[in-house]
Amino acid sequence: MTEIKQLESRVVLVTGLSGAGRTTVLKLLEDNGYDSVDNLPQSMMPSLLESASGLQPASLAVGVDVRARGFDAAKVVHLIQSYHQSKAFDLKVVFLACDDDVLMRRFTETRRVHPLALERPVGDGIEIERLALEPLRLRADEIIDTTQMSIVDLRAEVANRLTLDGETRM
Repeated sequence: MTEIKQLESRVVLVTGLSGAGRTTVLKLLEDNGYDSVDNLPQSMMPSLLESASGLQPASLAVGVDVRARGFDAAKVVHLIQSYHQSKAFDLKVVFLACDDDVLMRRFTETRRVHPLALERPVGDGIEIERLALEPLRLRADEIIDTTQMSIVDLRAEVANRLTLDGETRM
C-alpha cells in the first residue's frame, strides 16, 4: 500500500524597504499559485496565518510593511517565532534590502512619495523605515539586496531562491 504524504501549507512573508521590490515579489508569487495579500492591518495577520494551517494545503504570500495599520515589527517577529515553533505550516520570511541612494533614485524616477516621508525628504523616510524594519531583517530567512537588480533580475533571483512548484529551497 502506498503511503499518501500530506501536503504542507506554505507561507512566505515578504517585507523590506519601500521601493526595494516587495510588490514585484508578491506579484511573482501570485503568478505562481500563491494567494497574495498586501497591506493587511497587523491585527488581522494571526487570523490569516491561522487559515493557512487549515485542512487544505495552501500557498500564501503576505506583504508586511510599515504602512500596515498597527505595524509593530517586534510583534510580527513574535508571531513568526510562534508559528515556527508550532510547525503548523512552512513559513519563510524574505526581506528585500537596497542601498539608500538607489532607493532615493527610484522614488525620484517614479515621482512617488516615500510612505514615511510625506512632507519630508525621501532620505528621512528611508532612515525611519530602515530602523522600524530592523527586527524583521534580523529574523529573515532570506535577504535579497535589490540594489543592482532590474525587475527581471529580481524575478529571476526569487525564482532561484524559491522553488515555485511546491517546495521552498530557502
